[in-house]
Formats: sequence, structure tokens, C-alpha cells
Amino acid sequence: PRTEMPDPGRLPQAIEQVLVLGRSNMSAAAGRAAVYELKKALRKAAKAKLSALTPEMKSVGSAAVTASLCARPEFAAASSVAVYLSMPDEVDTAAIISEIFKSGKRCFVPRFEGNTMDMWTVDSEADIASLPRGQWNIAQPEHDLDTRASALGGDIPIDLVLVPGLAFSVDGGRLGRGKGFYDGFLTQLIARADELGRARPATIGIAFSAQQFDEVPTNEFDVPLDAVVFSG
Repeated sequence: PRTEMPDPGRLPQAIEQVLVLGRSNMSAAAGRAAVYELKKALRKAAKAKLSALTPEMKSVGSAAVTASLCARPEFAAASSVAVYLSMPDEVDTAAIISEIFKSGKRCFVPRFEGNTMDMWTVDSEADIASLPRGQWNIAQPEHDLDTRASALGGDIPIDLVLVPGLAFSVDGGRLGRGKGFYDGFLTQLIARADELGRARPATIGIAFSAQQFDEVPTNEFDVPLDAVVFSG
């Protein structure tokens, strides 16, 4: 049966019911289906809350996230940072990217190809501005990859990954848009760090306070984050 969750405030109770059923008589397939429905409902709730934010609220929230993030020890210690290029309903990363370059850190941005994602180096804000538009009209490295380094295939270790999403919990739970790009990328990046004997990258979600929920439904393919920085 379909699991209904019209009110995002009811999410923790709904998840607990699913977990209880899963420990008793719910099959693995039914459990996955229930989590899928919870994720679907939470995405709808998160999108509704995001759509209610005015441009001014998003601008103020993005500035607050930038200040909090740049004051964190993970950011200060990082020599290389992977960061997304923001869409209109996400925390604006322009000021974060500016701070990355001002601090002399290496910057990586996403490149999507088919169902996969990697991160590639960019040299400056002007370099980012010159990138062609790819999927979802997002700028990404495309035609000059031989002059760039990739996170999954290059020799430059990534110290910090800034992760977008639709919904987050304070303990690092994350709900993305359903494509699995970041979970797949983080799984490979962590495995590569382990294989090469490197320290694992720190992973931090950045979000508006409207994207904070008590709990976020997850499955075995979802990679938990080390921390989440909210706007308030």
C-alpha cells in the first residue's frame, strides 16, 4: 500500500512505522517501496517549502551559509574543494567559490555524463563563467578536459565536498533529486581514497533552513554526510 505523508512534520512518525514493520513482517521489497514513497512525499514537501522562499530570503540565506561554512575548520584545512554550481532553488555558491579561489584552494565542479558524475578542476571564476551549458542548463567542463584534472581519475585528492540536495537532517541525512549522482560520486570518491591510502574527504551539505527536517528516509545506496550547514 502507498505510504502517505501529506505533512512534513509527520515524517518521523511515518518513518518509525516503516522501521517497525520492517523489523516484523515487511519484506525487503516492501520496505524499499515504502522508503521510495516516503522519499517521493518528502521531495514534494521540500520543493513546496523552497518555492515559498523569496529571492531576498534566498540571498540572505545564501550569505549566512557562506559565512558559516567558511568559518568551519573543514573549509580552513582544505587544500581542494569540490562545489556544485547552483541552480535557482539552491544555496547560491558564487560567494563560496570566490572564497575558494581567494584562499588559494583548488576548485572542482561537477560534470554530468549520462547517469554518472565526476568533478573536474576549474582555474578561476572567469573559467567557470566560460563553461558551456550541459544537462539542466548547468555550466560544466566539456571540451578541454585534457587540460583539467578529474576527482575520480586524477592525482589531486579532494579534501572537502559541498553537497546540494532537497532535504537534510542535522545528523547528515540527505535527500537529493532522485538521480543518484552525488551518492554514486561520493561512493567512488571514498573508495578511491581508501584504495590509495588517503584521508577520506569531508562531506558537508549546505541548505536553507526550510530544507531541514527531523529525519530523512534513506536506503543502503544513500551516503550520509559528515555535517550540514543550514542558513539559520
